[in-house]
Amino acid sequence: LLAQGLPRDLPAMKAVGLPELAAQLEGRCGPAEARERAIAATRRYLKRQTTWLRHQVMAREDEVNSWYAQYSYSLGDEIVSFLRERR
Repeated sequence: LLAQGLPRDLPAMKAVGLPELAAQLEGRCGPAEARERAIAATRRYLKRQTTWLRHQVMAREDEVNSWYAQYSYSLGDEIVSFLRERR
């Protein structure tokens, strides 16, 4: 990607770890520093994804609770239990 001279603002050029690798290849940092930066970037990405997923599960649980309160089917107990275990 670097050899192709792609613009740095393209999504592909912002992939997790790529800016850190580019910095190392361009001599702006050493391999150990690039590695540590890439690890930190991966952790930040994981945290964002985990937060997003947690909110998706919580939103789904609210929908299930509303449905359960309205219809009171026994299946609702199973769904709510399943979602709570996944938090």
